[in-house]
Amino acid sequence: MTDKQLDEIKECYDNIMSRDKFIDHAREDIPGLIAEVERLKAGNNALAANGGKYMKIAGYRYELFEKVSDELEKAELENAKLKEKLMSAHDEWQALTIFLEGMKKGNSILKKALELACDECSFREHPYDEYIQQAQEQEAEK
Repeated sequence: MTDKQLDEIKECYDNIMSRDKFIDHAREDIPGLIAEVERLKAGNNALAANGGKYMKIAGYRYELFEKVSDELEKAELENAKLKEKLMSAHDEWQALTIFLEGMKKGNSILKKALELACDECSFREHPYDEYIQQAQEQEAEK
């Protein structure tokens, strides 16, 4: 046998021994590795189950936020419309107040002019007082 052949036999033996050592250790290590994988897998399943629950809660909160945001936007638009109507109504109210004051002054001036005309009228045959009373009654009916 040559030295080369002897070296090859020793190398094969060393490889077999290394492989045997690996296999021996694998027999001891594999159950521990399997247990660790099962533990991690159970943890992942628990996280996935809880994560799904939390994702559902987050989705619900997002939908609620979107709904509240939409309602807020609608309320702000409605508020702006109501504010505009209020300003318009206020302007109309002021205009009506001024108009009514003018009407009151105008009516009192017209009434006074009619009374003066009646007083100066030499023809008392015309029932001017009755005309005034009829006009007042018609205005009251309106």
